[in-house]
Amino acid sequence: MENPRAPISGKLKPVFPQIDALPPDIGGAVRTAVGLLREPAPTEAVAVRTGVLTLLETVSARRPLVVIVDDLQLVDRDTAEVLTFVLRG
Repeated sequence: MENPRAPISGKLKPVFPQIDALPPDIGGAVRTAVGLLREPAPTEAVAVRTGVLTLLETVSARRPLVVIVDDLQLVDRDTAEVLTFVLRG
């Protein structure tokens, strides 16, 4: 089965080590969403969105951070929803 959040997974790959700094429930949701964990049930969308936002906030507190999304019109709905949440955060 293909990962529906592959575009966000690719963007987060450089900061995967910082996932360990997240609270366990949010960190687990992010790990599952980006394919680092295999969970039988779908990951809660709110936990994924919150986890990605928290992860980016954690990283940006330590160093400048820029996220570039090329071809936004081609991004799947799940990824677009995560990006929208992060931008509003």
